[in-house]
Amino acid sequence: MRRGIVDNSRIKKAEILKMSKETWLTVEELRKKYDYSVSAYTKRRKQCLLSPFQDAIVYDGQHTMIIEERWQAFLKDRSKKHWQEVFGTQLVRDRRALEG
Repeated sequence: MRRGIVDNSRIKKAEILKMSKETWLTVEELRKKYDYSVSAYTKRRKQCLLSPFQDAIVYDGQHTMIIEERWQAFLKDRSKKHWQEVFGTQLVRDRRALEG
């Protein structure tokens, strides 16, 4: 292969491998796995769609699928923001500060 020429077959293989490493769940599977009620899922879905992690929810016109890794990133971000509100703008990392 000459320099400067992109091998599209390698790019496509890399994209396929990346996609295959993602875990896609139906709404029912997600609700069961995370033990969400319908209302809890609906509330979190709305929050996710308004967040930078909205790509966690994939809708093809008939079915909704959730990319679990992106959903988890959304949950982690939500948790981080919660603790920032509780403890102020700086996250408390030292457990001794919580015990005192």
